Amino acid sequence: MIKKLLSVCAISALCAGVFSSCTEKKSEAAIDGKLSLVTTTTYTADLARVIAGDKVNVTNLCGPGVDPHTYVATVGDVAAIEKADVLVYIGFGLEAQLDKILTGMKKRGANVICSADSVRAHKVIAVDEDGEMVKDPHIWNDVTIWSDVAAGFAAKMCEYDPVNAASYKANLAAYQKELVELDIYVKARMQEIPVGSRVLITAHDAFSYMAKAYGIEVDALQGLSTATEAGTKDVMKLTEKILAKRIKAIFVENIANPDTMQSLIQAVQAKGGDVKMGGELYSDALGDEASGRDTYIKVIKGNAQLIVEALK
Repeated sequence: MIKKLLSVCAISALCAGVFSSCTEKKSEAAIDGKLSLVTTTTYTADLARVIAGDKVNVTNLCGPGVDPHTYVATVGDVAAIEKADVLVYIGFGLEAQLDKILTGMKKRGANVICSADSVRAHKVIAVDEDGEMVKDPHIWNDVTIWSDVAAGFAAKMCEYDPVNAASYKANLAAYQKELVELDIYVKARMQEIPVGSRVLITAHDAFSYMAKAYGIEVDALQGLSTATEAGTKDVMKLTEKILAKRIKAIFVENIANPDTMQSLIQAVQAKGGDVKMGGELYSDALGDEASGRDTYIKVIKGNAQLIVEALK
């Protein structure tokens, strides 16, 4: 079924209703003892379910495989936001088409958890794109940063729902132990790749935090957002890099059209090079249960395995 997308005017009108009521109402879910959380991405939804567990009801907007860069709110989304007790999003411009709603609610004092607020300043990656310094929103690709995001989420939930604070704190402690183990795992796996082969080429620039944290180089056809378009110049630039560094494999993403990466392979082959498709990385969205990549930990571990096996 094709959902009817909101026009700019419709969003503005509905937002006015959300903003006027968000600090006054109490949802039916909250009355029943559970807060109603609306999350914008599969990453924030997974985090909410891990830390808050059965203490909340989670409604997620951008589902498995859905690109949050280009996602536009539907009438149903705005209705869900209106009923929510807490809104959880990534920030740094990831949910670009939802920015008006997200920033508006935050300014008006609604219960909003912005994941980017938990990132320590020295860890934020800024990229010069179109002449402006913009902050990279793909913060989950550094596991230590995601641990900070989890802590920030738990702290906010304790503030909004003090009755269940002990549960949130206990779940956070258990989750952070898992994240420590995950961070150690990714670091160890990346060391298996020969130093000269530690170059990750993907469809869009989503893995710079991974590069910084785990000692690999990254490059991409598109910029920070999938809304940017890759041109012939971008393809030729990466073609030369692949040939010069003798890169063995490049990667498609679960949210991006694979055709652009296939054109890159063809360009390399046309110049006498040999590069293969290393597989599909999960970038800006988790997968569904059938994919085996339906949680944050599964995605990070799976991505690391795929990268190492293709490049080492």
